[in-house]
Amino acid sequence: MAYTLPKLLFIALFTMQGSAIPYLAIFYDQALHLSSDQIGVLLAIAPFIQSVACPVWTMVADKWPRWHGALMAILALVGGSAIVSMSLLPTVLQDREQLTMPFTCILALMYAFFGSPLMALVDSAVLKILDTHKILYGEQRLWGSVSNGLSILAVGLLITATGDNLNVAFYVFAAGTFIFIILSLVAKVEPSVAYSNDEHLEGDTRPLLKNIISANYVTPHEQPADGEDDDVQSSIITQGLDHIVGRRDSRISFANTVFSDDHRHTLALHRTATSVARDVHLEASEMMESLDHIPSLGLALSHIPSMETSLAFLMPHGPEEDIVVPSKSILKSARVMTFLLCMLIFGVAFSMINQFLFLFLHNDLGIQSSILGWTGPVGGVTEVLTFWVSKQLFDRFGVTALMVSAHVITIIRSLLYTLLQPDSPMTSAFALALQTLNGVAFATIWSTAVSEVDTFFPPEQRAIAQGTLAALHMGAGFGIGCVLGGIIYGEWGAHALYQAAAALTGVSLLTFLAGRIQRSS
Repeated sequence: MAYTLPKLLFIALFTMQGSAIPYLAIFYDQALHLSSDQIGVLLAIAPFIQSVACPVWTMVADKWPRWHGALMAILALVGGSAIVSMSLLPTVLQDREQLTMPFTCILALMYAFFGSPLMALVDSAVLKILDTHKILYGEQRLWGSVSNGLSILAVGLLITATGDNLNVAFYVFAAGTFIFIILSLVAKVEPSVAYSNDEHLEGDTRPLLKNIISANYVTPHEQPADGEDDDVQSSIITQGLDHIVGRRDSRISFANTVFSDDHRHTLALHRTATSVARDVHLEASEMMESLDHIPSLGLALSHIPSMETSLAFLMPHGPEEDIVVPSKSILKSARVMTFLLCMLIFGVAFSMINQFLFLFLHNDLGIQSSILGWTGPVGGVTEVLTFWVSKQLFDRFGVTALMVSAHVITIIRSLLYTLLQPDSPMTSAFALALQTLNGVAFATIWSTAVSEVDTFFPPEQRAIAQGTLAALHMGAGFGIGCVLGGIIYGEWGAHALYQAAAALTGVSLLTFLAGRIQRSS
């Protein structure tokens, strides 16, 4: 199996994220006996802190690239220890309940700052390990998605099998953390070697592929016959690229090659030096533009940047960065402002629905943990499949239709939760069916948002623009949603929570449509 280490890194990381983390709300409620508003505050810590931690630790990794693997191991050790320590709080703080919230906050802060940025660092490490085969990133990440779903399922089954012993979630988390630390220490993460051969860049040097800023690789160059014009030369290059794209097992990256024509009209393809962590998404996009069929699943996943990786570029860094801060004139435009505000509000509503979902299903509807575990693979499968065809959906239906669809699906899902009856035989089945809508809505709105933001900004501004999008949606949106959701859940109950989430999703949709209407007027 090619590139075993990247796959194992993702498997171990997603084992951590799919074990204790999804069940923390239930642990806070049952083991620590915290109120809903306290739980909301604890759940909000990670999104808020992650918006700062991801850029900070990515900058550290870029400054000392040879310590990348060791840095991941240290962060996993500190962050993982914080989560594992939570399982000891019921025993350590017995008869001292007043200390429960302060100590839990400290541990949650430790995990948020040291543990939550691991996804961005692993993304960067895997891309560096893949080196000239960065286009295979999606194939490696897919193993993590499978691991996440199976981990949530396995922990749910184990909790039920052990008589609702929530500590088994922390045991699985500790095992995943230990394996991840070992893998990080043995990983050789070298700086990506991106260069351009100055000797061959004489004369006219211009981009071969449109708007691409990525580190890519040499393809065999053709020597045109005397008298061949530019159209023939372009045909030669196009045929060569078609050959690359047409091969399903191709391992060659080509997205940011440059076309060099010296005084003897000799053609050559060279790669240029750019940001390692961004090029794979642009490269995959260019390859998918050349396809006339649905891409491979790995290529489709390479095309969509994760929110954690987007957060890492909220601040420009690196000596070779050509990132430019988005201009104020663009940010102040009604179209951009309404879209970003829409994503912020949707993030709030989406967080309210999902962060308290296990608590609602378990406490209010009486669904066993073994059934809760199935939400992992069910939601994961629909999310991955939606990402797989997201490019085709975008090309066929456009931004407006997809954004409206994601909002409507979320509203319907949220309202249907209020119709479920406790302890009903069909409740578990309906809850799992509704979880499929979660994967569809998230994948649709994130992939569409990424593509839409790219249309707002020129190429050199897109990295920070994507970071801003992720910070608003995942950071501020998810954080506010946790706090607001905890207050509503505690004061007025689960039905009020999901009705409020549906109403906020409607506000998000109206905000988006207002921007589209103003643009067309």
